Amino acid sequence: MTLRLLTYPALSRSQKILITAQLSGVPIEVDQNVTPEQLAGMTIQGRCPVLQTPQGNLSESNAIVRFIARKAGQGNPIYGRNEFESALVDSWLDFAMNDVDIPATLWIAPILGWMDNNREVTQRAMGDLKKACKIIDDHLKTETYLVGINDYC
Repeated sequence: MTLRLLTYPALSRSQKILITAQLSGVPIEVDQNVTPEQLAGMTIQGRCPVLQTPQGNLSESNAIVRFIARKAGQGNPIYGRNEFESALVDSWLDFAMNDVDIPATLWIAPILGWMDNNREVTQRAMGDLKKACKIIDDHLKTETYLVGINDYC
C-alpha cells in the first residue's frame, strides 16, 4: 500500500505535507474527494488531513510532515541530520503553527467568508503575523535556512 493523503482542495495544512513529500522524494497519492462521513471513523478528530499508511491512519499535519520526513531516511537532511537539528525543525514547525497559521487564518477567514469579521480580532491577527514575519526575517538575515547548513541545495 502506498501513502494516501485524504484532504480537501486547497487545504493549507495539506500543502505543507505535499511540499515535504516532494522535497523528500516520498510518493503520495492524493484524494481530494473526501467527505466528513468518510473521515468520521478514520482518526480521533475525524478531520482532514489524514494520511493512510500500511500501519494505519495518521492525522494532524505536523505529525504527518514529521512522519514523511523521517520516512525519507538517513542522508536526506529535510528533518535534520541529527537529533538536535530535528528538534530545531520541530521548533520551527510549532512556531509556524502557533505564530503564523493561527493569525493568518484569523486575518484571512473573514475575507473568505469563513467567519464574521471582528475588527479587533483582525487587527490583532495582522499585528501578530507581522511580528512572526519579523522573527523569520531577522533569523534569515544571518542564516540561509531556518535549520541546517548551506550544503543542502
